[in-house]
Amino acid sequence: MKHEVVRAFLRQMVDIEDDCKVSCNVLYLHFLEWCSEQAPKPPQISKAGFGRILLNIVRTTYPISTRAGGKNLRVWRGIRLKYDETNYQSKDQSTQSD
Repeated sequence: MKHEVVRAFLRQMVDIEDDCKVSCNVLYLHFLEWCSEQAPKPPQISKAGFGRILLNIVRTTYPISTRAGGKNLRVWRGIRLKYDETNYQSKDQSTQSD
């Protein structure tokens, strides 16, 4: 069931493209938000579990470390959100400082 939920999220919310990348935190926050909008009781998938499922489904993507604004940042290479990620930037930054 968890694989199907992640698969549906990917179909609806992301594009798979070689030259793109998205923050791991931002992608996971989008996933959580999307899940909460889809069902009254979304499945419980941890960030690590989401990453494992994502690697299993999308064989062309992988997480990498990069630097942005003088800070280390984990990103998924080969994935682009279909929607603007600025709505989640403040949540992403607060998650990084924890």
